[in-house]
Amino acid sequence: MYVIVYRMCIFHTNVHCFSSSHSGAALIITGPSTHRAVLGSDTQIPCKFTADKLPVDPKFFAVIWYYAKKNILSYDNTVMTNDPRYSINKHQALNGIADLIISNISISDGGVYTCSVIDSPVRREQDVTVSIQAIPNITITNKVITKNESVLCSVISGFYPVDIDIKWLRDGKILDKVFVEKPQRDPDGTYSVRSSVTITPTEEDRERIFSCRVQHESLTAPLQEDFQLVYGGKDTSYFKKYK
Repeated sequence: MYVIVYRMCIFHTNVHCFSSSHSGAALIITGPSTHRAVLGSDTQIPCKFTADKLPVDPKFFAVIWYYAKKNILSYDNTVMTNDPRYSINKHQALNGIADLIISNISISDGGVYTCSVIDSPVRREQDVTVSIQAIPNITITNKVITKNESVLCSVISGFYPVDIDIKWLRDGKILDKVFVEKPQRDPDGTYSVRSSVTITPTEEDRERIFSCRVQHESLTAPLQEDFQLVYGGKDTSYFKKYK
């Protein structure tokens, strides 16, 4: 009696051969479909999977990552990529964690990534939408006031995406007469915006706390810069330092 074992091959970055006894049928990708990353950080775009047995057999296994439908990294016993910022943990990949690691992530890295996992002969794919966020900074550019109507000024910089909410407060109470310029795109892809509030100061304001408060989707809580007024200074032109 003769026993015949059939072997089949598929082509990927290299040739994969597998016996009919290896089905790969239980391969399922379980990672989330969205991911947020902070500008300039090292981030891991998730791609987790389950299989018949972990660790998977490297003879039958491969991972391909795509960005905008272009191959950016392949793992098939060895890692191949044209961008040194991309990497994958080979040991974790064999154990169900095929995350794409991107170092020093930038605004241009946002978009749709596709994780393709092969446990021959089965191939599974999942898209992951990556959104980049940058946390704003608040700089009070003028807190010097005169006896007459005065303008307090701030610059909010380094934030992404563009939508932002800015409020001015006096002892926690929201002020009106607030002006916000149109946000400007900076060379690194983030945004900056200038804001001001017009007040008529009183003697009581000497002891009060004024604040510029910002709400942005990169923040888990509003960001606020507190300050006290500086009395008796020369009248300063609006955003003089930044023009």
